[in-house]
Amino acid sequence: MAMPELIRPNQFTVHNHNIHIVYTANGFEGKPTLHYQDHSQSLSFKGDQIDVLAAPIGTLVTVTIRGSIDGDSTAFTLMVPNVNLIAGGDKQAHIETFGVTTLRRFSIVPALNVGQLDLYTVTRLRGTAQSVIVPL
Repeated sequence: MAMPELIRPNQFTVHNHNIHIVYTANGFEGKPTLHYQDHSQSLSFKGDQIDVLAAPIGTLVTVTIRGSIDGDSTAFTLMVPNVNLIAGGDKQAHIETFGVTTLRRFSIVPALNVGQLDLYTVTRLRGTAQSVIVPL
C-alpha cells in the first residue's frame, strides 16, 4: 500500500471565548497575514508587521497589538503547531494550541526599567488548520 502524499496547511483559524485569530502563512502576494480580534479591537497585519520564527515545537507568529514609543506595549504570539494533511483528502484538521500575550514594560525614565520587564498571559485556543487557495 502506497503512503499518502502529505501537505502542510497554510491557514490556521483559532479562538476561545475572548480571542479570534486567522493566520495565513502565504497570504496576499505570498506574504503572511494575521487577523486578531478580541473584545476591544480588531486588527489586521501583513508581511513585515508579522514576526515568524520556526522552532522545533512549531512556528511562533508574533504581532504587536498595542504599541507606544515611550511606554508599555503588548504583543501577541500564536503557537502554530506542526500539522500534516493528506493531499486529495480532507483539507482541514482540528487543532489545539495556545497564544501568549506579552506586556512589555518600558519607561522613558531609565531608572524605572528594572526587574522583570515582560509579563505573560497564556491563552488556550482551538480551531482548524486547513489548506486553502489564496487569491493573487
